[in-house]
Amino acid sequence: MVKPPTFPNVSPVAPDGLIVSSPGFHFNEQNNAMSAFQNALVPPKPNITISNSETDDGYNVFSKAGCIKCHAGSYFTNHQIIPADKIGTEPSRAKALAKTAKIFAEPLLYSPTENVPIRKNARVLKIPMNNTDEQQLRLGFAHDGKGGYKTPSLIGLYWQAPYLHDGGVAVGYEHNYGLTGTLLKGKPVDPYRSIIALVDRKERQKVIKANASLHSVHITGDGHSFWVDQESGFTKKEQIALAKYLLSLNKGRTEQQ
Repeated sequence: MVKPPTFPNVSPVAPDGLIVSSPGFHFNEQNNAMSAFQNALVPPKPNITISNSETDDGYNVFSKAGCIKCHAGSYFTNHQIIPADKIGTEPSRAKALAKTAKIFAEPLLYSPTENVPIRKNARVLKIPMNNTDEQQLRLGFAHDGKGGYKTPSLIGLYWQAPYLHDGGVAVGYEHNYGLTGTLLKGKPVDPYRSIIALVDRKERQKVIKANASLHSVHITGDGHSFWVDQESGFTKKEQIALAKYLLSLNKGRTEQQ
């Protein structure tokens, strides 16, 4: 571990206060290598069959319902942090870094050409940031008192159930609801039924009710009220098309083309 120039304070580029860098490497070299490796990972092919026409139908619903406004671009995310109260999901995790406001420093790092261990008088660089970055930082670190969540990519959604920031949207293969009816009983979560519960308000209410005993540990399955159901003017066929489309995504749009 290397103490960055701002130690013991944290910063936008060193939120934990320290940087992992081993002797014999350049400063931050291993983190950059790990990041490049992670960016190259592709999720396994989902266990779902979907035709070209179903894909087109699902994408049309995805666009019509407005999902594309946030889950945008080649990798189905606008890479933006959205205020927690706007999303409406369980807010506790969004506030996790709020206390860092008391020990927050400007974004300074050693030059990536510096070797570890860091020498005295090593070159220090200030990482440039703009007004948008500053606004996003306030949300990400909850320095506004509320915090927010970054829009996740939808790639590999099939493998990510249960859903939402608290992992509370879970429906099992036996129509068992919530974490209390699935994982906490050792029963697997069905990605398809869970996605339906994510976009159908009646199904979601069953999930929230089932999670009632977990509200004290901040697991509800509530929020993200962007519905694709009959009350929103969508048919059951359209809802199913959207669910199958979302669960089929394991590549970015540019890769699919």
